[in-house]
Amino acid sequence: MSAAHSTQKEIIEDEEVMLRKLFFELQAGETIVFEKAMVIYSSNDVDDPHAAGKQSLLEALEKGYKRLKEEHQPYWDRIWDKIDIRIDEDLLSQVESFKVIYTFLH
Repeated sequence: MSAAHSTQKEIIEDEEVMLRKLFFELQAGETIVFEKAMVIYSSNDVDDPHAAGKQSLLEALEKGYKRLKEEHQPYWDRIWDKIDIRIDEDLLSQVESFKVIYTFLH
């Protein structure tokens, strides 16, 4: 399988968001694997959440997914052992609840 290369990149950045749009041309049967790194900062955390988030994101990308997971897994295991929500037959609500818990604990 040939490696797919981005045919176009677009960076969108302002005071509230930073995005990267990537466009690919693939042959039938080709696969692309993406890794996503995300950071969350607010003005309650630091004076300049945009700059802090950007720096933290660059550091996370440098470490890579495997190392980040190894570093963070023990922390999240302890959290989910103490705080867990189960909503039978409503997976979407359960996932949304996890997002809210994550946001409050971060």
